Amino acid sequence: EWPRPDAAYQQSVLGGGEGGQVLYTYQPTARHAALRRELEMLVQHTADPQALFDLVRHEPGHVEALLQLHAVARQTGQRERAVEHLERALYSLELGFHPTFAQAWLRGEARLDYDQPANQPLSSPG
Repeated sequence: EWPRPDAAYQQSVLGGGEGGQVLYTYQPTARHAALRRELEMLVQHTADPQALFDLVRHEPGHVEALLQLHAVARQTGQRERAVEHLERALYSLELGFHPTFAQAWLRGEARLDYDQPANQPLSSPG
């Protein structure tokens, strides 16, 4: 079982889109915004995946670090591990769902607006 992380992102409604769609975006919490800067510096200064593991051990809901680990595991043929990292990242995002998102998604009406910078890393995790 995974530890329950603090929500790294909070989802909000941007407004209505075409055809009755509802546009959502993720916004990092203030604490997570600082952690993202830490990850950026970490990635710039080392190529050692162990540093990412250390970060995730201390911050189990760090979405970007989990997506980076997903990419590393996928590139090294560790499929089960890649899937686990991706599932953990999705779980972390789910913790920040807007109250209306799940029902709108089930109706096919929820969209994450790619033009929003916070949503862009979610479109191609590696």
